[in-house]
Amino acid sequence: MDPIAVIYRYYNNASTTDTYYKVVSYILRHLREIPQLSITELAEKTYTSQATISRFVRMIGLENFRDFRQYFDEVLHSSKNSFLRMSPSTLSVVNTQPQTFLSEYTGQVIDALEDLRQTLRFEDVDELIHRVDQAENTALLGFSDSLQVAKDIQLGYLVLGKAVEVAESQVKMKEVMTRYTSRDLVIIFSNYGNFFAHYQSFYQHLSTSGIPLVLITQNYNAMDMFGFVQTIFLSSRRHLAIGNYPMRVFSDYYVRRLLAIHQLG
Repeated sequence: MDPIAVIYRYYNNASTTDTYYKVVSYILRHLREIPQLSITELAEKTYTSQATISRFVRMIGLENFRDFRQYFDEVLHSSKNSFLRMSPSTLSVVNTQPQTFLSEYTGQVIDALEDLRQTLRFEDVDELIHRVDQAENTALLGFSDSLQVAKDIQLGYLVLGKAVEVAESQVKMKEVMTRYTSRDLVIIFSNYGNFFAHYQSFYQHLSTSGIPLVLITQNYNAMDMFGFVQTIFLSSRRHLAIGNYPMRVFSDYYVRRLLAIHQLG
């Protein structure tokens, strides 16, 4: 899970008396300060200790305080509209012509799902189900909203009594990298390539590890297709403005097909 998503999950659920609440509250209220603070300064400002800060950094999925500061530096320098894939012109339409935008946006979603209907083959889904069945261990990787798709599939396997891992943090991904072998399987969910942009170094190591890799992507022009034992494309062209709707439909279909094969097949 993206560290900022972990932070918000903690903030939305934890009591104000919980261990990391002061740290989380300070980060959310002073985001622009974080990349410039030392671990000592952050501990002082949150009335905690350096050890508490170090444990917190690992809790949100980062390995050390240097990665923590770098992550928030990247957050601050990213476009405010990038998480919704909105250009300035699109934002202007939303502001001045909201009904027009709604009509165009829903049309784009429908178009993307129609593309998925024509592109995705059930034989490819069945092949992936077979790969997971044959693997000793399976890890599902993604970035941001792709991780929720991975968790949906993880729950599908839970119904069958089979455990598959979702590596939400850098710490967990590193464990997968060191523990998995050629008998295991790693499935990467990437809507538009964000996973590779954020975990470039990890992916480079993973691609030379000998661990079989599968890619599921909405990006018809996905990078380095030859590094995967299987690539499942969910579209035949780019649909950058519509988020991960095709990926969500894929996960729903995959779980239904998985249960049908194992319970009725």
